[in-house]
Amino acid sequence: MSCENHPNVEAIANCSDCDTPMCGLCANYIEEGVYCESCVSNRETEQIVAEKLQRQNKGAIQKQVTELGAENAEAARKGGQNSQLIQVLIIVACLLFLTVRLFLNSGSPDEQANSELPVAEFALVSLVQCMLIFEEIGEILQSNNTPDPALRCDQTAPPNIITRNGDDIKISHPDPGVYGVEELSVSKSNPVPTLIY
Repeated sequence: MSCENHPNVEAIANCSDCDTPMCGLCANYIEEGVYCESCVSNRETEQIVAEKLQRQNKGAIQKQVTELGAENAEAARKGGQNSQLIQVLIIVACLLFLTVRLFLNSGSPDEQANSELPVAEFALVSLVQCMLIFEEIGEILQSNNTPDPALRCDQTAPPNIITRNGDDIKISHPDPGVYGVEELSVSKSNPVPTLIY
């Protein structure tokens, strides 16, 4: 039996769809089998059409979910704002406590030079300062902007770790162990600094 397109060449296979005899030049090997050029073209067209339909259906489903979940999203956003307010108040209270403590402990310049801030208090001050920087990064992310790579905590030599997951961007501290935590991060979906101990 000879090739349909090259009569002088012996066929090595038949098309899996139309059973046309083909030589080695005409045969197209894909996962499902061996196909002629015409059937490969038809399969590619079917795949393109299926992908377009899938994208259209996905867009319609996303639109329905968005419309149906608008009230739930608004309620969640309000709850997130309350959580953010609580965290900001905690940070302000810590800063106020540390300021009062430093003011009450201050003495003469000689005493100040000889006394050192206890390590735990220094770590807490550093953590609060870093959280304020991450809060600023979270606000930048929520306004759909990219934060400046130079915007990072004072005790950080390497840059912050940026992770993208779809439309969400998460920025994590490269060495949170400096502050005694496992993770310090913010994301576009959660702009409030998150600490994991």
